[in-house]
Amino acid sequence: MTTNMSSPLVAMRPPQDADIVRRGKGQDWYIEFDDINPQAREILEKYSGIAPADVVQHVKDIRELAFSIFVYPCIGMVKFLDIEISKVPCYDEIKRRLTTGGEKYLEVGCCFGQELRKLVIDGVPQESLYASDLDLTFAELGFELFRDKGRLTTPFIAADILAPGPSNLDQLQGQISIVGASLFFHLFSWEQQLFIGRRLVGLLAKDVKGLIVGGHAGADEGFKQLTYLDHPVFLHSASSWQKLWDEIGAATGTRWEATSRKDQILRTSVIKGEEQSFVMKFVVRQL
Repeated sequence: MTTNMSSPLVAMRPPQDADIVRRGKGQDWYIEFDDINPQAREILEKYSGIAPADVVQHVKDIRELAFSIFVYPCIGMVKFLDIEISKVPCYDEIKRRLTTGGEKYLEVGCCFGQELRKLVIDGVPQESLYASDLDLTFAELGFELFRDKGRLTTPFIAADILAPGPSNLDQLQGQISIVGASLFFHLFSWEQQLFIGRRLVGLLAKDVKGLIVGGHAGADEGFKQLTYLDHPVFLHSASSWQKLWDEIGAATGTRWEATSRKDQILRTSVIKGEEQSFVMKFVVRQL
């Protein structure tokens, strides 16, 4: 059963410790800004109906709330306004499959749900879209950010994707064909990523080839565990990312091709112990 979105924000996740928030705001990846990217501005003005002069302060207010809940660098860097799905090379294919092919899309670790709004704006039926996160705290902030409570009817499902037993995601078993996973996999260890991959494969429809797209922190070589503000983060290279999907495929009786490219270079202070890390955009295609 889809989780009710009406719970008050404080009931879903308590605020982060104030000292951690203070430390986070002292990092150079907690950026100051006087404008946002043109694509996000267009969405907030035309879709959300926010006056142009009010857009930046509106975003700053939402970021302040979000950062007090968890000090994710992606929030400090305002990455929640980067619409990653529109940048993948197969975006036209995704829109076509969801719009005319009757296929279903799931965004895991959806955070504010910015990718969903882009898909809806580009004509994808809302009934073709699902979103999931550990809890719905940031999803609720997404409704405040985009001012579309009551307009966006896409189901948001609160689910622990690592739960060993039954999950709220089980309701989607055999229905999904495309998965979005932006800034998600790097939060988990190799073993956890294997588990997540197997769970996602279990949600896929059997009559079409699955597609998994997104981006996460990457490095040039190997698979590495590093830290940010004492939290673990796990970086893939192109070869380790393919190896992971080889192992997922072996465990599920499927085969996958993982392609990736180096995108935005991350500030050296974001991830401790790595001279240069970057956002690795990827497309994982079922063969």
